[in-house]
Amino acid sequence: MSMIIRKPLGVVVGYLAWNFPLLNAGYKLGPALASGCTCILKPSSLTPLTTLYLGELSIEAGMPAGVINILAGDSQSVGKTLNESSIPQMITLIGSSETGKKVIRQSATSIKHYSLELGGNAPVIVMKDADVCDAARKVADGKISNGGQVCVAPNRIFVHKEIIRKFTDEIQGYLNAVKFGSGKENGNIIVPPLASQGAVENMEALVADAVEKGAEIKAGGKRKELPGYYFEPTLLTGVTSEMRVYKEEIFGPIIPIIEFTDEDNLQEMANDTEYGLAAYIYTNSLSDALNLSRKIDAGSVNVNEPCYQFNLPHGGCKQSGIGKDCSVFSLEEYFYIQRISIAL
Repeated sequence: MSMIIRKPLGVVVGYLAWNFPLLNAGYKLGPALASGCTCILKPSSLTPLTTLYLGELSIEAGMPAGVINILAGDSQSVGKTLNESSIPQMITLIGSSETGKKVIRQSATSIKHYSLELGGNAPVIVMKDADVCDAARKVADGKISNGGQVCVAPNRIFVHKEIIRKFTDEIQGYLNAVKFGSGKENGNIIVPPLASQGAVENMEALVADAVEKGAEIKAGGKRKELPGYYFEPTLLTGVTSEMRVYKEEIFGPIIPIIEFTDEDNLQEMANDTEYGLAAYIYTNSLSDALNLSRKIDAGSVNVNEPCYQFNLPHGGCKQSGIGKDCSVFSLEEYFYIQRISIAL
């Protein structure tokens, strides 16, 4: 007789990104607790208070001591200590690809499991049969939401030559209606601030590089003179593969437009990046959507609708990481499989 059972890995270290501190904590605590593991959460030094308050709530809820542990502090010292320890059986991270590689190097002191959700450079393909107004609005929403500081934000926007003028006009009109601030306001699109002065300076450098190499600014292009780290939503046309906005994860409200024709190889264009986290397609052809989706190297491909749901797996391939957050596929990573065989 043979039995296959699942057993919790043990101690899990979870590193949280700053951009969605409460959501990211839930991504890690959910499967860790459901599997029977204990968890050490290390919040970003930029946003530790949300996670620390979550720790207070866990005490109030009666969570046994030692099940949820929250350790805030300098990433260089705290992270290095956790990574090099032989106690953690799993390290899970939401962060940049460079941070992911650093974690793997430091944690090679023992054999560990990994689930790493890292950087992205999401392609958006807008076919000539797409609903142009709908696609333009959703792309702009994706770049303005949280100031574009989202790992799955649209990054390289490929638009068919026959509709590119209408598409850019729609986005320009959309951007003309935005307001700057925090929170939500009825009837207005709110552009939030970026995380730091360094983030604003990086947006300026990305725009300057694109303009120097031939791109044209159709909207925005500079910081907003308001208290805080605001940068205007920026629409760039004439973008080419030599520009930094094409190669790098932008993590800000810059919308780079790249024109394509029927003769171009969409698969190669979409996959022309070291990342593979998310991708987006806008088309009214189901066959085109299915065929192209399967050829794109990305952990998720969303057709006509950005789709984020806790019951669907979230994670990437290539330099965007390994493993999944959300869904049963994430839960499986917190177990190991044990086989028990008995001769009766």
